Amino acid sequence: MNDEELARARYLEALFCRFIDDDREIVVSPMTFGKARLTIGNRYDIGCEDGYCYADPALAIAAALVWSGDGDPLDGWHRHLGTGRRRQNGDPSRETRFW
Repeated sequence: MNDEELARARYLEALFCRFIDDDREIVVSPMTFGKARLTIGNRYDIGCEDGYCYADPALAIAAALVWSGDGDPLDGWHRHLGTGRRRQNGDPSRETRFW
């Protein structure tokens, strides 16, 4: 993270922050029970466009490092907030829809 991204992560109390094209940011925030949420949204708006839950914060940060913001991030997520899709143990072959 550069200094601006680090300052933004501290402000958000996030584990990681990366700015990407067209004023969007990818943020990894801590959740309860040692889990993490990867979100993408406009840097200047409140809220997020989309998000994914990971059981392991390290996997969420690894995904945030390489994700372009299009499609799904790296495998390992177990819940997609926008669609309700769930992946048992982060396994893409075990994907189901909650709603």
